[in-house]
Amino acid sequence: MRTNTYGNNYTVASGAVASNTASGNGVTAGAVNILGHRGQIIGQTGVGASGLAIAASGSAQTMATNINKFTDATGVTATARTEAQVIFGAAGNYTLTIQSDNTTAQTVTFNLSSASTSDGLSAAVTAINDQASKTGVTAVVNEAGSGIVLANQTGNDIVLRDTVTTNAADVTVNKAYRDGSGTLQVDTTAVTLDFDNTVADYTTVSGYIQ
Repeated sequence: MRTNTYGNNYTVASGAVASNTASGNGVTAGAVNILGHRGQIIGQTGVGASGLAIAASGSAQTMATNINKFTDATGVTATARTEAQVIFGAAGNYTLTIQSDNTTAQTVTFNLSSASTSDGLSAAVTAINDQASKTGVTAVVNEAGSGIVLANQTGNDIVLRDTVTTNAADVTVNKAYRDGSGTLQVDTTAVTLDFDNTVADYTTVSGYIQ
C-alpha cells in the first residue's frame, strides 16, 4: 500500500504462504485497517462491513480493489501481484497445469536439459510464457539460475498442479514477493509436488499487496 503521509511511503503485505490445496490459498478471514493522510478507515467484519473485510481465501486482487474504493477518503492506493518460485529436482520431462486468470487449468509440458542453469530452465520458461495469454502467468529464471519465478501481475492466485504423468523429479514451490527495494524475497515454507503419478498434487499461491 502507498500513502502520501510524510512523502511516498511503501509497504508490502506479503500475505499467506503457499497452500497445498487447489481450493484455498491460506488467507484467513479478517479486515484491513487503513491510516492515510486524509483520514482513517477501519475494516470491519460481519454486519455493516465497509468493504475492507478480507474473505477466507480472498485474492490479493480483490483486496487491492476494495482498498482503492476508499482512496479519496484515505489517500492510500494499493496494487496486487502474485509470485512463486519453482524449483525442479532434476533435469528431464515435466507436465504441470497452471490456473490463474483462466477457469480451466492449462497444461504445460517441457523437457529441462538442466534444472540448475538459465539455459537448462529456458524450456520451462518458454512453455509457461506460451500460455500466458490464457493463464495470466509469466515465468522468468531466478537470479541464481536455480529455478523459475512465476508471476500474475494483477494479484490473482496461481494454482500449480502436477498430473498423473510421472515427472522427472519433485517440484518445490515457495511463495515469493518483492520488498520495498524490488528485491525478490522467498518464503521459507515450501509445498512439494511429488514426481510420482499415484495422485495429483496441488499448490495455491496467494498474492501480496503493495
